[in-house]
Amino acid sequence: MAMVGIRELKNRLSYYLSQVKKGRTIHVAERGHRVAIIVPLPHDAEAEALWRLVRTGHVSWSGGKPQGIRRPVKLTGPSIAQAVIDERG
Repeated sequence: MAMVGIRELKNRLSYYLSQVKKGRTIHVAERGHRVAIIVPLPHDAEAEALWRLVRTGHVSWSGGKPQGIRRPVKLTGPSIAQAVIDERG
């Protein structure tokens, strides 16, 4: 466990974040009292799988919100509302 003051953390943030990336936990103190803990993120298998698809080119993401598909699916046959009405009758 590493204890670091706020000023030291601010001045050497990159160093302490590299320590967190290596798995260390950093306790942040203000005037000798702990006020925060910086911990590594838990491993997220789903997110890693999605990023692997992006890196391999199977999917793409521009960083924005999803806009929907370019060619909407065309449905044929009766509407869902009509199917519900028919089922009830």
